Amino acid sequence: MDELIEQLARLKKGVVVLGSRPGMGLTSTSLVLANKLADKTETLFVSYQHPNEELLDLLSFNGQTHNHSLMLDDSIDYYKSLYVQLVNRLNVRSDISVIFIDDLDTFLGEAKIDGREKKDVVSTFAKLAIDYSVIVVLNTVVSRNVELRGGDKRPRIRDFNWSRNLVGLANQVFVLYRPGYYGITESEDGECTLARSEIYNLKGLIE
Repeated sequence: MDELIEQLARLKKGVVVLGSRPGMGLTSTSLVLANKLADKTETLFVSYQHPNEELLDLLSFNGQTHNHSLMLDDSIDYYKSLYVQLVNRLNVRSDISVIFIDDLDTFLGEAKIDGREKKDVVSTFAKLAIDYSVIVVLNTVVSRNVELRGGDKRPRIRDFNWSRNLVGLANQVFVLYRPGYYGITESEDGECTLARSEIYNLKGLIE
């Protein structure tokens, strides 16, 4: 996670995708990441499904004290333009340089945005990053195909389904991977993997 924080700090502006299978702890992991990143820069964490109180509880559960440079926002309205809502937040807090958007797939689903419209939404993230010189980190799910194939079940670029357009414009694509989630309890060298968690990069850093 420390390496990811350093890469985000160096990126300065752009789109970053962070993916995993549902129920793997993506919200919790990205929230801790945002809280730590707030040591370096003002950070906004936008959540559609999780109220601020729940996010604070998640931080506490993970042994984190809420960093006051991390702004939590649970007021997203799926009936309104996500881009406009984010711009409004940046106009209020012009010092923010990193925005995490949690539950992206759920937000788009509730807003009943179809495939063509999703492409338009995707393009607005790049516009926001460029126009406001911010990093936009997007949480999204990877395909169930990961669970159906053999091997270590590590997600690949092609496992992002609809969000391939998102992956295409992203400066970086990271995946949260927990072997225990897939029932893989031991590594090849016999070590227990039940508590193992890692975030790895699927796409090189673009300066």
